[in-house]
Amino acid sequence: MIGTLHAVAATHDLGVFGLSRPGSGPPPTLPVAAWQSSQKFSAQAMPRLTQASLAWLRVPGGHPSDSWYSADVLAELSSLIGELQPRLVVLESLWLHRYIAPLQELDCQVVLNAHGVESELQDELAKTSTSVLIRIFAERTRELEAAAFAAADQVWVPSEHDAELARARYGDAVRVAIVPNGIDVRRYAGAARPADTFTVAFAANFGYPPNLTATRRLLSGILPLLRACVPDARLALIGGEDTGEMRAAAERSEWIEVTGAVDDVASHLQTASAMAIPLSEGHGTRFKVLEAFACGLPVVATRKAVEGLEVAPGRHYLAAESDAEFAEVLAQLATEPALGAEIVTQGWQLVRDRYSLAAVDDSVRAALAAMRPGPRARGRP
Repeated sequence: MIGTLHAVAATHDLGVFGLSRPGSGPPPTLPVAAWQSSQKFSAQAMPRLTQASLAWLRVPGGHPSDSWYSADVLAELSSLIGELQPRLVVLESLWLHRYIAPLQELDCQVVLNAHGVESELQDELAKTSTSVLIRIFAERTRELEAAAFAAADQVWVPSEHDAELARARYGDAVRVAIVPNGIDVRRYAGAARPADTFTVAFAANFGYPPNLTATRRLLSGILPLLRACVPDARLALIGGEDTGEMRAAAERSEWIEVTGAVDDVASHLQTASAMAIPLSEGHGTRFKVLEAFACGLPVVATRKAVEGLEVAPGRHYLAAESDAEFAEVLAQLATEPALGAEIVTQGWQLVRDRYSLAAVDDSVRAALAAMRPGPRARGRP
């Protein structure tokens, strides 16, 4: 989200309205005209989508994300809009879809920053699940996404791959613009400084099902195979929403570290030796890949893990699909450090040129310039 805020603030006066974290303030480097958190929405009300109350199943077209909508919150937001008189509003998630129509009724153009095609992921999960609930959730997600994409004045997705998916699913009439998810490269400055042992990092939000599946592969398949070749190899699982399964593995094995949520992922990546990303599902821009590139870490990844990024295997990252392939490539990196030197250079140049905040600024500027004038924009400077 910071990348989007920075990009919009580069060319527009910016107001921010958040549903959670009351009392939090903007980053010191971000100029804002207003920064307001809802006093009507509790963080405890946020739905954990597939684990949410099943009440939504009894509502025709209902969805767990309906819990993100509140008439009280809309009243707060409407008051802020009346004060700021914005030309447009950017909604930072598909799950805020129920605010699109009310905001348009306030004469605002609405941009939906979708960060990918969510229904693609949910359909992937439904195909491999025996749960009726997961299948219904996927169907409902597809329906609400189709309606949201059609209603929004513009939809931002992070890559041409996602743009093609959106058009294939919902037609060429969907107003799609490509806005890559970027990172502040300066926060990750400094090459990785590996410790004495070979440490494989995986940085993720472990509450996201595809990341949890990848973690299980690392714990039960890839790490044992790697340690057969590199006996002192370690695994660092970095990020929030770690599970009891992960913590139990760390308690059993001194070569496994589970950090929990961290304030500064860069400091952990800079002491690792490589990033392994055995994703088989998911969508959107892979922040973990960009963070590794920015930290000077060699990346070993599946095709799915880098999907949507302008990368080439052997140039920006090393390719692997099976557990055995991951272990083999990681073992090569452990015994031949020079193998990763060139891809580290190419990866850093790519994230600087295509996925830095400056690059996102340019993409947002182009996307907004391409929008048709809306009611509030007409006649205003």
